[in-house]
Amino acid sequence: MNPDGPLTVYEVAAVHYRDQWAWPAFAHDRSVWLVAGVDLAGIEVVAALAQQVHDRLCEAGIDGPVIGDLDGRRTFLAHCDRLRAPHLLRNDETIMHHGYRSMIDLPPTSGLVWVREPAADLALPDCAVILNLVDDAAT
Repeated sequence: MNPDGPLTVYEVAAVHYRDQWAWPAFAHDRSVWLVAGVDLAGIEVVAALAQQVHDRLCEAGIDGPVIGDLDGRRTFLAHCDRLRAPHLLRNDETIMHHGYRSMIDLPPTSGLVWVREPAADLALPDCAVILNLVDDAAT
């Protein structure tokens, strides 16, 4: 928090994320970060597959917050129990799993926007579902 004046747009966003969804979010300089816990992850998908994965989630009626950036990548926020499904956690050229203790950039960090904003009830899709859709889209 800025002790010398009003809150910055980044601080306001971090407070909103904490108040609305109890996310461990904080602001630093011109960034807002979410610290992933044991039940929350960000699945970052390259631009070439991001729209396909997003479309397949929509077709399946699976909602969840999606963050987009200027180069077309998307980060899908998901429920993830990394201890339950460690075989699903992967990092390669198409996907980056931001799991337990990772920092996930949130809007209004520079270049990031909500493609699909979090719903009031914050229904998060399961991490395994998103990872499987990425695999399907990549083949």
